[in-house]
Amino acid sequence: MHVRRALGVVVAATVMLALWAGGAGADPKPGQHFGPIQVDCGDAGHFTVVAPGGGQFGVAHDMNSTRVGVVLALQNQTFVYTDPDGNEFPPETDPPAVKGSGKQDGIWCGFSFDIDTGNGQENFSGSGEVKLHITPRS
Repeated sequence: MHVRRALGVVVAATVMLALWAGGAGADPKPGQHFGPIQVDCGDAGHFTVVAPGGGQFGVAHDMNSTRVGVVLALQNQTFVYTDPDGNEFPPETDPPAVKGSGKQDGIWCGFSFDIDTGNGQENFSGSGEVKLHITPRS
């Protein structure tokens, strides 16, 4: 369960980050990221991101540009793990998390992912909300 939770936190943070920060210049390296993660920021757009990890408030990369996002907060996170035999574990939720004072300017986005870990049965999925700092502002 702790592995699932840790992976969920990394995924959530990474997804959020990948969305928004402006042109970082470096694309994620193949095989060294988590995703894809779908991010929906309403009028600000829909994105598919990957995250290299690095903790709850890490970075994420938009798969269709060089944008990188900065995660400021996470909430309403739910994760589900299905083992290699196809047994689904009960959903696990993570408490809200805020970076620093929580007063940073950002935009709230929804995120979701559904990752097949390789054998067609083992699976890790999740969803929640992330507050992202968008740079440059559009």
